[in-house]
Amino acid sequence: MDMEEEIKIQEAEVLDEKENPVLEIIEPEAKIKTVGEVTTNIAEVKKQALAMNEYYSKLIVTDDNLNDAKDEKANINKAKDKIAEYRKSIVSEFKKPIDLFEKLAKETEAILKETYDMINTQCNAYDERKKDEAKETLKRYFEEYKATKNLGFTQYEEMNQSVGLSDISDKGSVAKKKYKEIDEFIDNIVKDVDTIEAMDNAEEILVEYMKDRNLARSIKEVADRQKIINKIVENKATVVQAVVEEPKVILSAPVAQAAIQEESEELCEAVFKVKTSYENITELVKFMKTKGIEYESIE
Repeated sequence: MDMEEEIKIQEAEVLDEKENPVLEIIEPEAKIKTVGEVTTNIAEVKKQALAMNEYYSKLIVTDDNLNDAKDEKANINKAKDKIAEYRKSIVSEFKKPIDLFEKLAKETEAILKETYDMINTQCNAYDERKKDEAKETLKRYFEEYKATKNLGFTQYEEMNQSVGLSDISDKGSVAKKKYKEIDEFIDNIVKDVDTIEAMDNAEEILVEYMKDRNLARSIKEVADRQKIINKIVENKATVVQAVVEEPKVILSAPVAQAAIQEESEELCEAVFKVKTSYENITELVKFMKTKGIEYESIE
């Protein structure tokens, strides 16, 4: 055991020995002992304000009462400001204990949230480790089972197999259904490969199949491609044959292999067919003209 592991164990033991504060958490309480009572004559002031409002609603300002109206306006405004000042002062006093309670409550909530986040992070990290370990176990099984089927391609990641905590026991064992999923995945590929090997153009189909493991698409892709190739070959053969057979000119001219019809000491006549390109026939005609050889076409 190295020094770092020993320190971790000691820290864990110290933590276990401490009394867990969670077990002694204080249940929060908040009660209003009494509703504050304000001694005030604001109700009487309100009645007076209503009476003044009623009175001045009927007032018509004239030259005779203009100064009095301005004085009353100023007095009313002062009264309004004074009532506002009293109101704010009283409300502020009543809010002090509420504000203090709210401040302490919010601070406590923040501390508890921080504590929760610390524990939650550790729990999530532990869960992720368990899932990673389970996937490694499944990946090893995948490779072993693949080898028994002599399957040279495909990787575990292609399965996109999901592994949740519900698939892992408390001791870390992986559920059997996850192994079965791997068996089915590999068996299906082996079945597809066997089907491909029994077909024409098997190698081409297999290349396509390895792209996405889609047998139907792979077969159709190669079949469509082969149709295009066959069409090109047919068209090319037609063009070549047309080029070879296009120039057909039948001439009458003397050659060594011709069947001799008549023969004299100076002239002879021969009938033969020439099959070559148009350019060569043109050159042959020029040659015969140059040599003074008589010829005619045979219908």
